Amino acid sequence: MHRLLSTLSVSIISLLAGGMAIFSPARANASPLILAEGGATSYVIVISREAPAAVGQAADELAYFLNQITGADFPIQRDDGSTTAREIILGDTNRLAYADLSPHQKSDGWESFSLVRQEEKLFILGNMPRTTLYGVYDLLDVELGVRFLTSDAMHVPARPNLIVDIASRHYAPVVEHRTIWEAKCSPAAIRNRMNGTGFQIPGEKLLGGLKWVGRPVHTFNTFVPTATYFKTNPEYFSLYEGERRDDPTQLCLTHPDVFRLTMEKVRGWTEGAADNPYSRYVVSVTPNDHDYHCQCDACEAHNRKAGAPVIGALIWFVNRVAAEIADERPNVIVETLAYAQYEEPPKGIKLHPNVMIRFAPIQLDYRRRLDDPNSPKNVRAYRNMAAWSKLCNNIYVWNYYTNFRDFMHPYPNLEVLDHNMRVKADLGMRGLFAQNQQSLNTEMQALRCYMLARLMWRPHLDGRTVMEEFCRLYYGEAAGRQVLRYLDFMHDEAERQNAILTIVGGFDAHRQFRETADDILEEAEARAATPLLKQRVATVRLSIWKTMLDRAFLETGRVVAFPQTWAFRLDPDGVGDAAGWHHPGTLDDWSSIETNRQWSKTGSLVTDNKIKTAWYATAFEMPETSTDHVAFHFGAVEGLTDVYLDGVKIGEQKFGGHTTRRLGFYLTVDKNLLTPGRHLLVVRSQKAVHHAGIWKPASVVDLTAPLSPRIRHAAERFIDTALAADLTFIDESYGGPYFQTEKIYFPMIKTFLKFR
Repeated sequence: MHRLLSTLSVSIISLLAGGMAIFSPARANASPLILAEGGATSYVIVISREAPAAVGQAADELAYFLNQITGADFPIQRDDGSTTAREIILGDTNRLAYADLSPHQKSDGWESFSLVRQEEKLFILGNMPRTTLYGVYDLLDVELGVRFLTSDAMHVPARPNLIVDIASRHYAPVVEHRTIWEAKCSPAAIRNRMNGTGFQIPGEKLLGGLKWVGRPVHTFNTFVPTATYFKTNPEYFSLYEGERRDDPTQLCLTHPDVFRLTMEKVRGWTEGAADNPYSRYVVSVTPNDHDYHCQCDACEAHNRKAGAPVIGALIWFVNRVAAEIADERPNVIVETLAYAQYEEPPKGIKLHPNVMIRFAPIQLDYRRRLDDPNSPKNVRAYRNMAAWSKLCNNIYVWNYYTNFRDFMHPYPNLEVLDHNMRVKADLGMRGLFAQNQQSLNTEMQALRCYMLARLMWRPHLDGRTVMEEFCRLYYGEAAGRQVLRYLDFMHDEAERQNAILTIVGGFDAHRQFRETADDILEEAEARAATPLLKQRVATVRLSIWKTMLDRAFLETGRVVAFPQTWAFRLDPDGVGDAAGWHHPGTLDDWSSIETNRQWSKTGSLVTDNKIKTAWYATAFEMPETSTDHVAFHFGAVEGLTDVYLDGVKIGEQKFGGHTTRRLGFYLTVDKNLLTPGRHLLVVRSQKAVHHAGIWKPASVVDLTAPLSPRIRHAAERFIDTALAADLTFIDESYGGPYFQTEKIYFPMIKTFLKFR
């Protein structure tokens, strides 16, 4: 698919190249504002003598960026001084207040601001202090061409002669809550007019916003903890398939004590929610992150009435919480998730006015448009969101924008971001929680966050224009065109594959793709004009290098490929060590299991959720080899791991499932222990999280096997490039930052290269 560079983007770049530029988003009746000539200005910035801190920050930011653009110093004065002909007035002052504006001069909306021209004066007025700040950033963006690309990169055009043709205008974002989880986005977040980073408010004390109080999601076990109540009151928890469940479980929502305990927690969480007219507070009343909803007669009666399997009891319960807290704390919104089994809306139930529905369609095809009639996944989600929007005025969306099994894997979803943002806005979306990579500089993370931030602020923007602009400004003109070429190649390959892109994969980065992509990006790096730009392009290459290395870890020097089927034993009582399972005389009394998924996800085999330990075993023939350096390679073992060879413990991996769930490891072994002939390999896996066990291929490898120049280059450059890019996470992880990179992935690369 051939794509032409956008005419609009090219014209903007051309204008920025000159010493004087006139930006005209809407023709003004008044003459252009001559903000600076020859690096000097006659303008002052005026704020109230009692201006709130956010307006003071707006003045500081405006003065700073006008100075960066023009070289002129724009003084900041208070409104109790004398007036001058040329002023930029921020916020309510004795000159003019937002409340004084006529209806046609301002927007409806929670966050709105107005730019008002009066002769040579410009007023930037917000309906609250932070929106005056947003108005300043919007002026810098729309009229002056400043771009806040990342947390440490911006584009500020140099124009010592600054003449701006600006009309009065006003704006209120249709997406009133705009947040990305979870990579560090500040200060770019505030400058791009986002009012959330993850579950936090950037600059909360200064700006206010919409704040989740208490636990932000999956709160049932926090309201009524199983550890506290299950032994004494099992009736508080799900009756599922005839039995009360303990971990994992949900709540019996019709039990009166469950409501009482929930309200106690909700009142505690919201007690500190100040009655601040500039802030709203959200309390999450959301199920635990799994199934096992209550099937008692009372709960099922609500579900039957709602015409959906599980949602009726939940909405009935949430409505009760909302009604009670609204009387006490009207600035508190009660949220619940339309997610997974709760995605389908109820029928015949009215929602309380202060209920927020957070629509979280986790089963989408993220490569296609949300309203694509040929995508069954998206047809279902579109239908459900449209139905929810008829029931609730507070529709927020929790959307997913990456491969959570591998934040580095190519993920061709960028071409539909703009269309899907508009579709969701048209369906009534008032807030977006964009769950993206947890780490800076993972696969196209900088571009994806930039596009999401700009599209949340103005959903009508053309995504291709935004993408092109970012690539040229962030990577440089020549290198940026090559990065765009790579992005087009990736999206075209996904279309050729007819890929269905989910949150855990769907795009095949096969060998030909990897090598072509690497060639394109190698040329991009060569064209980058400075060391900084070369590093930024090399950061894009990390994605391709990792797909190469992951494949090379599995295949290079493979001496023995272990089968997919292993002998298997559960160890619910932890007796395996004492019973000698690490060196069994026979495997006849062991069952078998497929190692293409974790043992705790096998369903029919694993029935007791409290089982924490399992054992794997496989016999193999070791061939003659000439190498002195061999290792076991495990593609992924989720959980705490001990490895035994012929009854002798030869190593362990004790990083824990929250961190290691999808990352492999090498275990070097003394060649004298791995002599030619028959051996028995035993692995003990301890279930520290939801899932556990071997679930990717394992093998014996020769660590001296030769490498292709391309693989060697990827391995030799990955660590230094990743360190310079501040890469902290490789996939979804709830361990500490840098743990996955510095303790797991970097050591794998070092082992891979050590003897070659």
